[in-house]
Amino acid sequence: MSFDFVYLDHAASTPMREQSVAAMAPYMSGMYANPSGSHRFARIARKAIDEARDDVAEAIGCKAGEVIFTSGGTEGDNATIFGAARRHGGIAVCSAAEHHAVLHCVENLNGQVVAVDSTGAIDVAKLEKVLQDPQNAGRVSVVSVMAV
Repeated sequence: MSFDFVYLDHAASTPMREQSVAAMAPYMSGMYANPSGSHRFARIARKAIDEARDDVAEAIGCKAGEVIFTSGGTEGDNATIFGAARRHGGIAVCSAAEHHAVLHCVENLNGQVVAVDSTGAIDVAKLEKVLQDPQNAGRVSVVSVMAV
């Protein structure tokens, strides 16, 4: 695929590698069954997902049960931030430059948003102050800082 422009939003969406398209093609055209079903095609879809989960786990050095597939970034952000807050209690902290999917989670949890400067860089001194605040001692369950 060739474009006459430069695409710079790869954080939001990116072209798929040809190998990935080829690997997914059978499940997008003929084997598109619900992997939670009990029929033969559902079992094939479930097996493919389980194998992909095993591959990802091996690649990043974790257990397959620790790999969670989501529908996209917003769902992944919500699952991570709300999940950490529920599991560990306490507060969530993020930079003011975060995507709204992160900011809204932190705000919903009454967490703390750390200011950024005019270039979008986090003020590390302010982040340290939040993390070292005696009121927050042992209460910070998740910190999200966007890396660009």
